Amino acid sequence: MTYFQTTARSVKRSLINYRQGTLPNIALIAAVRGGSTLIGDMLAVQKGMWFFDEPFAYRHIEWPGKQMQLSQEKIGESSCFFDLNQAEEEEIRRYMGLLNQGAVRTKGTARRPHFPLRADRVCLKILRGAWLIDMFAELGMQNLFLIRHPAAQALSLMRLDWRYSASIYFERPEFLAQYFSSAQIEYGNKILAEGSNFQKAILSWICDVIYPLKYSKQVSCQLFYEHLIDQPEVWIQYLCE
Repeated sequence: MTYFQTTARSVKRSLINYRQGTLPNIALIAAVRGGSTLIGDMLAVQKGMWFFDEPFAYRHIEWPGKQMQLSQEKIGESSCFFDLNQAEEEEIRRYMGLLNQGAVRTKGTARRPHFPLRADRVCLKILRGAWLIDMFAELGMQNLFLIRHPAAQALSLMRLDWRYSASIYFERPEFLAQYFSSAQIEYGNKILAEGSNFQKAILSWICDVIYPLKYSKQVSCQLFYEHLIDQPEVWIQYLCE
């Protein structure tokens, strides 16, 4: 991106007049390297759509006048949100409630080439926050859960040499015990200690998607990345609807 393109985008962001409309905001929930940037850009070209890339990443979490008060392990380099205490959950609910009312000035951007200077809906790209999917639904958001084949996603993580989120989950065995058997937790620890990078990446995929796939009680739209690539016309229409 050139200097002039960056400047133009910054000016556009500062001029956008945002007022929350009647349609629900969208929570695009995915694991890292799951295709969320592609889907987010596709959704964000809709008229009046304001796109917010990773609102829970530490560099983005802001309140008017103060930073969101979460413990450092939640908002550090990995920004994994799964084992929240009551105060942390209330803080996120408050933040999302204000955002859904249009009361928070986000660090979002406009993706449309000829974006009008008004927006009334936000698309949030949320990574490593799939455990919050029920909360988003309770707050009136429309959830879109994106899934990519674990092998492809694992290979993508390995190519970039990014940190595997499984190591963060397995630091909290009491939390994992709610969703995995003792034998599964023991085997997961063995993979982290002795396994290959591919095994660690697959284990991370499991931790990142198990709650929406198996335990969530809210209805959400599901989209498989491979389906979109294989039959783009069918699944783009699905997204539009």
